[in-house]
Amino acid sequence: MKLTIISLLFISITSFGQSFQFVQPAGTSGFNVNNTTHIREGLNGEIHCLTRGDSIIMTLENNQWSLIGRNTNGFSPVGSAPTDFEILSNGDIWVVNFNSIDVWDGSTVTTMTTSNSNMVNDYVVGVVPRNNNDIWIGYSNGFGLSKVTGSTWTNKGDFTGNFSPLNNIFTPKLMERNRLTDEVWIIYSSTIYKISSSNVTQYAISSAGVSSLSSSNFKDMTVTDDGKVWFALESNANDPDQGGLLSFDGSSWTHYNTNNSTIPNNSLSALTHYGNRVVFTSNAEDGVTILDNGVFTTYNSSNSNFPAFQPYGYVRDLLKQDNKIYMGTDAGIMIMEMPFPSEVSELNNSKLTDYPNPTSNFVTVTDARNIQIIDLLGNVLISSKTGINIDISSLASGVYIIKGVDDQNNILKNSFIKK
Repeated sequence: MKLTIISLLFISITSFGQSFQFVQPAGTSGFNVNNTTHIREGLNGEIHCLTRGDSIIMTLENNQWSLIGRNTNGFSPVGSAPTDFEILSNGDIWVVNFNSIDVWDGSTVTTMTTSNSNMVNDYVVGVVPRNNNDIWIGYSNGFGLSKVTGSTWTNKGDFTGNFSPLNNIFTPKLMERNRLTDEVWIIYSSTIYKISSSNVTQYAISSAGVSSLSSSNFKDMTVTDDGKVWFALESNANDPDQGGLLSFDGSSWTHYNTNNSTIPNNSLSALTHYGNRVVFTSNAEDGVTILDNGVFTTYNSSNSNFPAFQPYGYVRDLLKQDNKIYMGTDAGIMIMEMPFPSEVSELNNSKLTDYPNPTSNFVTVTDARNIQIIDLLGNVLISSKTGINIDISSLASGVYIIKGVDDQNNILKNSFIKK
């Protein structure tokens, strides 16, 4: 008797039919909206974008854009080089400049410097607010960190007990928040610091096992729903292996680069996630890539309506909201539409049995006929009356949808990975 072992892999697939739209907000006459460097979600779901142009903040709410002028509202002038911005739990927006912090309460701007606050240096590199209303501020010029809780400031040299390792931070390279745990992650020199409410955990960058990796390679961070922390790395011309994608599950590190995976580029610029998938862009203007269950799928101008290099230039930041990913670019906002939420239930409620999975050369279906194999852009690549030993050796590595009908003409779907 022949025993068949069926391995099912249920993946909430990135929706085939992704589309891209490049927008420069309407009503921008008199405003320079170039260099959208950061994108954040507001307390009510609105989208806030930080630019280096005359419109310091652009807000998208109810499909309408509104613009906040830099000069007309008293923000630091063009040339102050905003480096970060965050939205606090009270709705205030902090715009971090390289010589001050502008606090926008929705109507007025208050500029914080060493002359009117407890800031220890005017040259600020980042800010991270936590849900418990702590605010962490990072400085340049060796002044380290400040922790602000209400009116209480704790500065470099004043951290004690479990927090005393933070006194060793001089100029943080990357400051991000783990949205699942409300922890702050900071990268400085040869160490990664994870700050919780009661403790600081340190990880040596060398423990990641990436040759000559340093703090200067870290560009961005996100945390997937399974708790994995992901870092976008920028490569060095003399050592491209430093770049790529790095993940940490709490005990072990995984590094993806062009030597050990199909990642399209080693020099990454920004990343975000949806579910357990990682979405990232690179410095090579080669589109946007999704890592889904070990498979990299890239959308660019050759296989989708992702525009060619002009006019968007580099992608500086990514934000996932609902079925869209917003990309801040040199000349406006790129919006990637992904109607994926319904696909999980659709696949799970109408299962088609396909094996082996993953596979290299063929796929077999035992419970359906009139089979179609479809790529993530919705193109039907292979059709077969039956599902016996369908030859897929010509397909590129990636994730595919397989679709058919049963004896009652019910539509069945599933997914498989072509290795």
